[in-house]
Amino acid sequence: ATAQTSGGPDGFGYVWRNNSDPNGPTYQWIDISTRPGVVTVQGLQDDNIRGPFSLSIPFTYYWYSPNKFWIGSNGYIGFTNGTAAHPFPTIPALPTPNDWMAIMASDLTFTDVNTDTIPGVHCQFWQGSDSLIVTWENVPFWDDPSVTGVGYSGTNTFQVILSAADSSITYQYKAQVGTYNPNPINFMEVGIENNSGGIGLEVAHDTYP
Repeated sequence: ATAQTSGGPDGFGYVWRNNSDPNGPTYQWIDISTRPGVVTVQGLQDDNIRGPFSLSIPFTYYWYSPNKFWIGSNGYIGFTNGTAAHPFPTIPALPTPNDWMAIMASDLTFTDVNTDTIPGVHCQFWQGSDSLIVTWENVPFWDDPSVTGVGYSGTNTFQVILSAADSSITYQYKAQVGTYNPNPINFMEVGIENNSGGIGLEVAHDTYP
C-alpha cells in the first residue's frame, strides 16, 4: 500500500492522491498559530474528544453539509460525537466511530502520566470564509509509563484542511518522529468515512505517513 500514490474511488466517488502522484497536491504547510481568530482547543487529554465547534464554512461531506465538528486527541475530527481509540478500525466499518476523518488516528496523548499537559503540545483550528484548518502540534504517542517514566514518546505534527471552494480534503504531515511501541497492531488509521459507516476511503492502516 505504501507504494501507491492514489486510491479509490469509494462508494460515493471520493479518491485520494498523495504528493507523489502527478495529479496530487503540493505539500505546503499552513501555519495558523498567529492568524486572527485561531482557537486553541482546551481540555484534550488521552483518548478524549472536544466539541462541538461550529463549522461556519459551507462544506459538503459526502452528500450532506455538517454544521459542527468535534476534535479528537487521537488525531481525527468527527461530525458526530464519537470517540476513536486503540485498536483503530479499518475504514469503512459499521461500528462507531462513523462520520469522521482519520488524519493520523493513533494512540496519541496531550497529557503525561500525571495527566499534566505536556509543554509545547497543542491543537488549534482556524476558519476563514471558505476553509477550516485543524493542526495537531508536537503531539506524542502514548507510551508505557513503566518504560518511559512519563507516559509518552515521539512527536507528531499534522493538519487537515477542508475547502468549501472545491469540497477537497487535504491531510498534511510536517513532522513524525518515533514509533508507537506498546502494541503495533491496529495502531494507526488514515482515511474518511460517511455517517452510516458503510462508505469510506482508506488511505493507510498501520502505516506511518
